[in-house]
Amino acid sequence: MEAQRLRARLFGLIELTLGDAPLTMPASVKARSLLGYLILNHDRPIPRDRLLGLFWPERPDTAARRALSHALWQIRRALGAASDRLTTDQDAVLFRLLEGDEVDVEEFQRLCMTPWPPSPAEETKRLRRAVELYRADFLEDTYDDWALLERERLRESYLHALERLLVLHKQAGDYGRALDCARQLVAADPLREEAHCELMRLYHLLGRSRSALRQYQTLRRILKEELGAEPAPSTVALAQEISRQTAVSVPHVPVPADGREAPLFLKDNAQIPLVGRREERAFLLSHLEAALAGRGSLVLIEGEAGVGKTRLLTEIAQDASWRGAQILRGKSTGPGPPMPYQPLAGALRSALSPLRAEQLSTLIEPVWLREIAALVPSLAEWLPDIAPAPTLEPGRDTERFLEALTRTLLGLAQIAPHLLILEDLQWADEATLQALIHLARNLEDSRLLVLASYREHEIREHPNLWKLLLALDRASGGHRVKLSRLSPEATAELISRVLGPSRMPSQLDEWIYRESEGNPLFILETLRTLYGEGVLYRDAQGAWRILWDEDGKPPERLLPPTVEQAIRQRLAHLRDEAKAVLGAAAVLGDEATFRNLSATSDLPREQLLSALDELRRKHLLLEEPTGYRFSHDKVRQVVYEAMDPDTRRAFHRQAALALRQTVSRYTASFAHHAEQGEMWPEAVRGYRQMARYATEVHAYTVALEHYTRALTLTDRANLPEAEVFELLRERETVLGILGRRKEQMDDLARMSRYAGDDPVRRAYVHHRRALALTQVSRYPEAEDEARRAL
Repeated sequence: MEAQRLRARLFGLIELTLGDAPLTMPASVKARSLLGYLILNHDRPIPRDRLLGLFWPERPDTAARRALSHALWQIRRALGAASDRLTTDQDAVLFRLLEGDEVDVEEFQRLCMTPWPPSPAEETKRLRRAVELYRADFLEDTYDDWALLERERLRESYLHALERLLVLHKQAGDYGRALDCARQLVAADPLREEAHCELMRLYHLLGRSRSALRQYQTLRRILKEELGAEPAPSTVALAQEISRQTAVSVPHVPVPADGREAPLFLKDNAQIPLVGRREERAFLLSHLEAALAGRGSLVLIEGEAGVGKTRLLTEIAQDASWRGAQILRGKSTGPGPPMPYQPLAGALRSALSPLRAEQLSTLIEPVWLREIAALVPSLAEWLPDIAPAPTLEPGRDTERFLEALTRTLLGLAQIAPHLLILEDLQWADEATLQALIHLARNLEDSRLLVLASYREHEIREHPNLWKLLLALDRASGGHRVKLSRLSPEATAELISRVLGPSRMPSQLDEWIYRESEGNPLFILETLRTLYGEGVLYRDAQGAWRILWDEDGKPPERLLPPTVEQAIRQRLAHLRDEAKAVLGAAAVLGDEATFRNLSATSDLPREQLLSALDELRRKHLLLEEPTGYRFSHDKVRQVVYEAMDPDTRRAFHRQAALALRQTVSRYTASFAHHAEQGEMWPEAVRGYRQMARYATEVHAYTVALEHYTRALTLTDRANLPEAEVFELLRERETVLGILGRRKEQMDDLARMSRYAGDDPVRRAYVHHRRALALTQVSRYPEAEDEARRAL
């Protein structure tokens, strides 16, 4: 006769069912706890001594053994026809499960372990079933230590499953079910502030903004009662944003008693409210929703400096993040010599990890990852068994590299939806735009949205870049957002939002709009200038006031005609030490770490720290985990251009020396600093090193740019002829790969002059000239050159 199936439910109160008949559980709490422990550890003999120590540690040995025997007797009697599953002897106790028996905890844990590669639909189905199984906490009436530990572990798995299920529902655009998950999270862990924030966002998204604000009130009450704390600033900001959009008041949020907190317009621009961008944001959100649904795209974002491109991208990144997408950000730095694929390399380095590398290795062929290892060297460490890629003809290796970049990014999007943000394409290299063109043609069926920003006037100054940008626009389907300056109404709203409830007369709004013409950066810099001069101030009650002249305007001397002058006006009040540090930071750019600033500014540590604190408080420099950055590129530009040539040259020299000590290989930054610091031999070798690196990643146009720069400096560097010959040889090879025959022949003519009487160099020049002539079908001349080479 076939044994009946046993079902064990350990979530909540322990329940056992044999066939269709429920079994009566032991009356003793200790016996029920023991039964749960045996079922959880089924098919493993448990020594009696271990059970004695777990369940009756305080009793003498004889009494404890008697209690164990009695509990086992209760369990056997409760099991009835299923008692054959319990086996005991004098040393151990064993609970066996037969084929077909089920334990809800085991099923729950199995469902929580997502198979690889993941399918969103399958993962959603599994996690929904897992959440359904978790009807209550594990053995909720049992308080033995072992049960408490297991209960906490399973509860964390449950909360993690809910969080992951919430993300999956958001990614699928199923906000109703995501809302249910958020409610369950809040019910399971009322002190989980992020779960309350998720509820607020989802309520607001579903048009239930009053419910969102009531949830904020609930969170505030819980935190006050349980922890004596207030919600985090980000939560308060979320409530205020929902309140602003819906004209529903938010309960009062306490501020420091003295009212001297930094004004909002002095803080990071990322914290400034986003105003006047409703249509642009809606357009980008539509592309984000499409990408989450598996219809990826690339959108170009155009706008002048200071118009708010970064602020809009930051807002979309936040929107994408809470919808469950992974965020990648890369940025081109400049102006200056470009690094090959710089924004893409930066984004990939932040995205890849040992886990992601292992996952990608199951989705794409090893040859593609081997190519990417040139950009992300850590990949070679994480995947040491990947064989080197086979050698290809020059030119085809570039195609393979672009394909590798595309497959890697699409592979990441297969693991999870991704938003890739690339900023300042006007400073990018040509290879980056070529890679984006290749990527844009393959986004249609992916979960990847690419947003790329640029300044039109600056990129038009580089004809090759502009031509590639037009090609990218065509490849992406013409998805483009052009950010214009703010309207008078949006300008007034921005001023209102950053000043807070205490409003200024409307004439301030009108004056600032007239001066700034609606450029958000200019608006903020004007407010910062007025505040720094003491013309804009807070009175004793914390209300904003402004000193007007007889005509009802701010004093004429404070009218900055341009954003550059507004910034210069703020810089004028800095201490000398702060000016020195700011100058060093302007020269260093992205390399402005504390160590490099110390070496470049040459200030004692105490003065350096004091100056950095002043610059941070005045919102000129922002602290990041790895160093410092300017609040806006425009501020850096103004600081850099204001330095006299001798000071700038000295800073560049110090920066080059600092970078030579802190980086393992020369970078474009080092070469640039060496050139600007008139360290000519170091500059030549730095550019040559960068050119070789660009060649390694098949960015031949970038390599050519660096080789050309190096060669223009050889006379000043007074290099030996042999070194100049080698530089020409390397550039000529790149020109050959690019098919630029006239320039290639010009380099070969120069090489011939530097070859002198050296037969090896002369033979090399004739050989290369023969190959170049063959490429343009000038065979008799090619044959003649080959004979000369022989």
